[in-house]
Amino acid sequence: MVNRSSDDQLTVSDLLKHPSNGQTELYLVRHGQTAGNVRDLFIGQTDMPLDNVGQRQAMELGRRFRDIQLDGLMTSPLLRARRTAEEIGKATGHDPVLVAGLSEIHFGKAEGLTYQQVIQQFPELRDDLANMEKLDFGFPGGESRRAFYERVTAAFLGIIERFAGKSVAAVAHGGVIGTMYAQLHPGPHTNMAKYAVRNCSIGHLVITPEHTRIELWNDVSHLTEVIQIN
Repeated sequence: MVNRSSDDQLTVSDLLKHPSNGQTELYLVRHGQTAGNVRDLFIGQTDMPLDNVGQRQAMELGRRFRDIQLDGLMTSPLLRARRTAEEIGKATGHDPVLVAGLSEIHFGKAEGLTYQQVIQQFPELRDDLANMEKLDFGFPGGESRRAFYERVTAAFLGIIERFAGKSVAAVAHGGVIGTMYAQLHPGPHTNMAKYAVRNCSIGHLVITPEHTRIELWNDVSHLTEVIQIN
């Protein structure tokens, strides 16, 4: 199953091209479910583990990768991503390599809060929070959208270049993957929320010197219905 919104029928984009003359197959994987996902909290760099459902999702994801040939496996260093990557590693024989740039955005003092709590505690930030074109927006003590976008972009370009002519999986977070996908579309490249993906979903991009081809996006066909929660 490939989930695309009604305004998202893009299959080829010339906005992201390979940094070298090679071609890279990049599998984008979001980590399994956490308690923060269930409660819809602002969880960025808080190191929250997978919950029981997330553990089961990760195991089913691992079984899916038995049929996918990989040359490498990268992961965010945060626990929820590492644990998910470990299941892929069991199936593919690759040890996950930690990439700091794949960590989720740091929400600062908003970490662990619901949206309503954020608005109550930081009412002066309501308008900027909703305006994704405000690149320098960030919560107190947190990371700005601009800084997040730049480090995520650098991380992915580094992975793509490193695995020229090869296939690699990157396990990361909703905001990280959404930011990557936003780069393929016209409009604000920091509009990560528009391209939300489900827990333990798979995306498959083929990046060439001419364009990026989207083979698969937000695919959760490997998950049983009972654990397709977020």
